[in-house]
Amino acid sequence: MGRTRTVRAAAPKKPRGHPFFCQPRDLGFGLGTLMQTTATLTALLRETLQAPVKVELGRSRTRPVQAKALRPGTFAQAGVALRLHRVFLNAPDEIIVDMGQWLKVGRRARQACARLDAWMHGALEALPPTAPRQVTLRAEGHAHHLEDLQREVIEAEFPDRFALPPREGELPLGDPADSAARLACPSMTWGRASTRKRIRSLRLGSYVSESNLIRIHPHLDRTTVPARFVRYIVFHEHLHALYPSHKDPAGRWVHHTRAFRQREARYPDYEWALRWERDQLFRVLARR
Repeated sequence: MGRTRTVRAAAPKKPRGHPFFCQPRDLGFGLGTLMQTTATLTALLRETLQAPVKVELGRSRTRPVQAKALRPGTFAQAGVALRLHRVFLNAPDEIIVDMGQWLKVGRRARQACARLDAWMHGALEALPPTAPRQVTLRAEGHAHHLEDLQREVIEAEFPDRFALPPREGELPLGDPADSAARLACPSMTWGRASTRKRIRSLRLGSYVSESNLIRIHPHLDRTTVPARFVRYIVFHEHLHALYPSHKDPAGRWVHHTRAFRQREARYPDYEWALRWERDQLFRVLARR
């Protein structure tokens, strides 16, 4: 599962009680004989919500329901654009009506939310596992080299936690047994560039535990973004490798544990990086 650091530009507040997505408790129901079409999904939701509804289908298992108001206001007032996982093509009408109730009043529709969450959990859990995607690593950027920044971070902050590979032409140093006891260094790569002209939010970095891979957003690969800031994002993503996410007693994912935040707060540039992110990041990214 991916772990991310995301920042958002200033924007109007979203309606309270209407999260942008429902996340299942676990991933994973074969589609079988389809019970819905995009048209029937739209009609059922429009009838329940009593507002305009647009539906498109996707394949995201981590965000199987994504909702965005068509204009300012609540979903019931403004209407909603939905991107649903294709598994909802096999949802009975009652589950789609439950989704409409959730969109209408949020988590106050407790029974509807419970039924929707339980059905989505089971449906996604029964899907066959996805094949891992082949990733082409690109650590060297136009302004910053991620592997150089990774080496600086590990040597300064995690010398005993990650096993750094020797530089080209160097022989391994130290006791091999010590290296074997350390974690393998995550692979580093710049992510794919977005085609959106206006930046409302930015996923600065992510860590994928299954492939031990760190991606950094390519918008940070600029001479106007200090290496000092990119180094902090690299540090933050390495913390996800050290402090894995887990579920709390209520079944919610906790990605930033107390130990994670305590260790992050000890990073020498922590306060500076937060200030730069708050005051400068979107100003810098707005310049072409």
